[in-house]
Amino acid sequence: MNISIKKTVAVLLIIGICILYFAACGVKEDGGSSADTSDALLSSGESSGLTNSGEASSAVSSAEQSSADKAETSVNDTADSSNEDSTATSDESSTAKPDDSSMAKPDDSSVISPDDSSAPPPASSEPSEDSSVAPPVSSAPPVESSVAPPPVSSVAPPPGSVIPSEESSEESSYVPKDPSDPLTPIPESLSADPIDSHFNNSLFLGYSIMMHFGRYVGQWRTEIDSTIMGNSINVGAVGISFWSNSQQSPSMSSNSLPRYRGVAYNFEDLPSATGCTTMYIGLTCYSEMKVYSDPQSASEEVIEGVNKIKAKNPNVNIVLLSGTYNTGTFEQLGSRYSKRLSNENIRKFNNFILDYCNQNGVDFVDVSTPLTNGYGRMPIEYSSDNDYHIAKDAFLIWIDVLRDYARKKEAGTWKNYTVMPELGM
Repeated sequence: MNISIKKTVAVLLIIGICILYFAACGVKEDGGSSADTSDALLSSGESSGLTNSGEASSAVSSAEQSSADKAETSVNDTADSSNEDSTATSDESSTAKPDDSSMAKPDDSSVISPDDSSAPPPASSEPSEDSSVAPPVSSAPPVESSVAPPPVSSVAPPPGSVIPSEESSEESSYVPKDPSDPLTPIPESLSADPIDSHFNNSLFLGYSIMMHFGRYVGQWRTEIDSTIMGNSINVGAVGISFWSNSQQSPSMSSNSLPRYRGVAYNFEDLPSATGCTTMYIGLTCYSEMKVYSDPQSASEEVIEGVNKIKAKNPNVNIVLLSGTYNTGTFEQLGSRYSKRLSNENIRKFNNFILDYCNQNGVDFVDVSTPLTNGYGRMPIEYSSDNDYHIAKDAFLIWIDVLRDYARKKEAGTWKNYTVMPELGM
């Protein structure tokens, strides 16, 4: 082949290659497949600038994989962090709550299990609304009661009371600070007094309260002075009453009559048996009012008995001592008597007897009011049983009351009350 033919063939080849190249570019612009493009690029490696299409694909895939790996790593890190917290919580839970099968439960019932639904909630700084939970003592000052006690100034000492006047001395001018305080203080000591001779040839009669008084007088005569309360005798006995006196006689095998030197007597027979010239009779209100349902009926039984004594012993002086009050607890008396034997009823009983005494010239000595507080109750500290029996030291007030009566009687100034003091009743 000559040189011109060779040149002609070369030009045609070049032109063919150009045609194929431009045709390939036109197909790509028309949305041809990536596979065709790759084939064209393979035919023209110099134009693509890459020696291997696998390396290009690998580079793109590596970039995409790197981005995906980063995203996955981020998600995994978050998941791992969450898993760590979950694991920590699970570990703490397993530490606080050991397997029951591997650990014995404590015997102490005060130990509360962590999963016990009855366990109290954590302490809160908020105050509880539960009304059963008392507030701290120091949280607020106490609220004063809306019901005010009767003022002390309204509790005036009754006529003939042993509460000394303020003129006598600073030591004897006793004034209760509060209505709940005793109206009369217990004397600090007891000694003989010349006025005690007024009680010579006297008889003290009554139930258990009078019996206790006689026993203590006997002790004071031995311990302090034999002339205390003169040579008076005491025939007090448990449970005696004017009602039983009207129903019983000494000949009965079983009776609750008083005894003198071991012999039982009816009340009206005691003056001749003892030789007494004066009878101090402690009103047996509790015994009488256990029999009768009302103070008036009980007092009528007493009045009938006193008239019987007077009729049989016209020369014997009769002195009645008021029925004593109680503390209001009814520990020994029993709750079934709380209404019948209330201090209000005892006061009514005393008033019925007082009316009789004022109409018949019989002396009536109030030994009950001085042993009360401003509410008309016996203070607990003045009672030997927290109920109605009188404590030994409180009987010192009785002695003062009786000595006051004796002085006024000898001076001719004694007068009965017209009515029993009401106090706080």
